[in-house]
Amino acid sequence: MVLGFSQLVLIKLAEFVLSVLVETFHFAPSTKEIFWRMHVISDPNTDPVGVNPTLPLEVSLATA
Repeated sequence: MVLGFSQLVLIKLAEFVLSVLVETFHFAPSTKEIFWRMHVISDPNTDPVGVNPTLPLEVSLATA
């Protein structure tokens, strides 16, 4: 896949905007217990018998 110059500029702009937004948030692990299901591909879950992988995060605004 060949990208044109304008597409590359838009990608770089999106990366910049995303990097600025991510800096305004604080990410922390959840207080819920995480169970790791060991299959061919290991995945986290908050329910020991659950089938859908979940990995909760607590997201808040970063303080200055």
